[in-house]
Amino acid sequence: MSEKKISAFPDGNSYVTYNADVEKLIIGNSGGVAKVFDVSDPELEPESMDIIENLTCLAHYGEDILIASTSGTLEKANIFGKSTQAVVYRSELPIRDSVFINEGKRILCGGDDNKVIVIDTVTSATTTITTEDQVLNIAYNPTGELVSISLADRSVAIYSVVNESPSIVEVIKDVLPQKIHKSLDVVDFLGENEDELFATTTAWSADGQHLLVPTDTRSLKIFTREDFSSPITEIRPGADIVDYAVHGNFVATLHKNGTVKIIDFDSGDEIQSQNLKKLTSGHVPINIAWNKDTLYIGTTNGEVLVIGGLELPEVASKKSSGKSNSLFLDEAEESDGDDIDMSEHDRPPYSNGNGKHMLDDSIIDEDDDFDVLRDRGKRHKIGSVVVAEPQLEPYCPGSTPWTAQGSSKAKRRYICMNASGYVWAVKTDQTEQQSITVSFFDRSVNKDYHFIDYQDFDLCSMNNSGIVFGCSGYGKKTGSISFKQHESNQDAWERSIPLAKGEFITSLSLADSHDNNGIIVIGTNFGFVRFFNAHGLCINAIKAPPVVALISSSNSFLFMINQLGGKIFTYSIIDIHSDYKFVQQDVILPLERSLKAPLIKGLFFNEFNDPCMVAGNDDTLMILSSWRESRNARWIPILDCYSAVTDGGHESKKKWSCWPLGLYKDSLSCLILKGGSVYPGFPLALPIEIQIKLPVSAHKSSEEASEDDPEECFVRASTMGRIVSDTLGDEGFEENNEEIMERLQEYSMLFDKSLLKLFANACQEARLNKAFSIAKLIRTDKAMTAAARIAERLEFLNLATKIGKLREEMVED
Repeated sequence: MSEKKISAFPDGNSYVTYNADVEKLIIGNSGGVAKVFDVSDPELEPESMDIIENLTCLAHYGEDILIASTSGTLEKANIFGKSTQAVVYRSELPIRDSVFINEGKRILCGGDDNKVIVIDTVTSATTTITTEDQVLNIAYNPTGELVSISLADRSVAIYSVVNESPSIVEVIKDVLPQKIHKSLDVVDFLGENEDELFATTTAWSADGQHLLVPTDTRSLKIFTREDFSSPITEIRPGADIVDYAVHGNFVATLHKNGTVKIIDFDSGDEIQSQNLKKLTSGHVPINIAWNKDTLYIGTTNGEVLVIGGLELPEVASKKSSGKSNSLFLDEAEESDGDDIDMSEHDRPPYSNGNGKHMLDDSIIDEDDDFDVLRDRGKRHKIGSVVVAEPQLEPYCPGSTPWTAQGSSKAKRRYICMNASGYVWAVKTDQTEQQSITVSFFDRSVNKDYHFIDYQDFDLCSMNNSGIVFGCSGYGKKTGSISFKQHESNQDAWERSIPLAKGEFITSLSLADSHDNNGIIVIGTNFGFVRFFNAHGLCINAIKAPPVVALISSSNSFLFMINQLGGKIFTYSIIDIHSDYKFVQQDVILPLERSLKAPLIKGLFFNEFNDPCMVAGNDDTLMILSSWRESRNARWIPILDCYSAVTDGGHESKKKWSCWPLGLYKDSLSCLILKGGSVYPGFPLALPIEIQIKLPVSAHKSSEEASEDDPEECFVRASTMGRIVSDTLGDEGFEENNEEIMERLQEYSMLFDKSLLKLFANACQEARLNKAFSIAKLIRTDKAMTAAARIAERLEFLNLATKIGKLREEMVED
């Protein structure tokens, strides 16, 4: 290893951080200046910028840096000067650490006031988390969307930041060395603040699976995300640790005595050790940063030491050993290498089952539309151009394409999302496998969990009890599915799915069965549909047109969307418990592709097992009515999602959109996406409920609509009353008949109330023929009597007489 010195500043504490996103070394000095070095061109003069004095930390994301100080000020600056340097937060007491989280969308900072502040980088809105003691350090895990907060009471508090409101995950108590910050102005590590110079910051491994925690015994304890109760191993460098940095399978520890040690992360063996020969006598190192084969070390005399030429051994990490390491089975088996390591030219292209192949298998980035493949998929012939039809892709409700926002080198996607929860995956440039996390909106029912995916799952379906994952089989000889209960692996299973050349699994579903005997259904682009019971036994298989999407109801009705050519979609409904009877078969579906939105934004059953869908092209929530009768089903639009979310296109909400999750009791559960986002990102907003409103009249803003529109109420009561009434007699819902009757009574009352309002309005406008037509719709004697009294009060005696005759006829009938 070679050692050299960068004389960045003549004195003061110099902190270093290496920004791999833009390949710059940033050195911040306590004198109030930061310098940005281009490591690829050492001869180039660094860029300088003024920063706040007495900094306590440097953090970065993309082109932005954060500087916190003992003055209680937190600044954000652009290292290229593209934006104005700004103070993003002020505290009365010193801020000790800060980090960017959620792809740079939010900032966390904390210090001596026993609080962690969450700051939105766009709106500047803040949220406060009260901590048990002073905040010493904050470490962010982008793979798991977790932060570990070091506190002065020696504990480490771990929070999930995947949602807008951070939630506590775990607290590791009595592990850190005791540190009480006394520095309120200048930090003098050589004098009165000497006892503050030791490591209390935690760090996450590159794959996000391990947490390193410094201890009061000069060691680093390593915990796994699966179990924070006890460490799996402990690294003992043997000297006071000032700071440390993790790089792949190795950790570099920086010691107060001027030594640097590189230790194997897995084995704990010391690989290299070096004394800092160029460290000025009487001064000490204060922090360390790692870039490939180079270490950068900040010191108390303004200089930065550089150790280059690190020679790290090749380590066969257990984190990429090629074993399945299955979440679902206790005994992990060796996977078939031929199925995993296929060369690019051996991969079969996506196909829709009719001989059409995808011409571009590139990853969809954030700025690409869901149907970007249409623009790229062109074939050229002599004298003509033929545009390929849009092709099928693996899809489960709520899934999103891979995105990599800003300069982040981590790609993320949601594999599925519904009213129960969501499953999300993260890939980084440092790990071959993706990390998958299963999260729940109601964490009192189930606890979040995660695992490293060695099988490349790209499909998923979940309910409150269990989850099924699928590997679509694209690029592999066989696809596979894996099932487990959320709280137990006892009945977990995995099995491969036979696929023909060019065939892959397009969708799968898991029924939320009342009898805990759920059915798993998978479909392929060749139209093969297979049914499995909860124990992995294949119980049936049928052939259909190419499958686009599948969902299963709690009473085992399967709703299946198929594609007939590029622009025609159909749906079928199969009663699994009635010998796979087709209740509806190959009915044309009002679904169109859009360049600005996914084909399907939402697909789910309501609580009474009526299929619901939100198409991407019109953003309208539809519910299928009368589907239990052959050839009588019809889609009913029950909510214009865009108008509901944007308040009729209000100027301040024009870039808002809706991501639907489920329908329950006339309310759509959904996420509000802001800033023009097409898909939900990170952090994930908490679900809200929007009352359904049938599009029967022009939308009125919340200020204009002082009360419900009686015409809309009438149509809604009539429509939803019919839909709920159809549920009576459904198998498995007999015990809910009382609840259904209560709902029907509510609709009946709303029906009469809205008709009487419409009748009164017509009478006040002297539109007597319209009033009489409304009276003909009234179905109860009580409401008919009320209508007659309204007519009499307004002295429309002839109308009152006609209504009286209607009432007599109704009573006689």
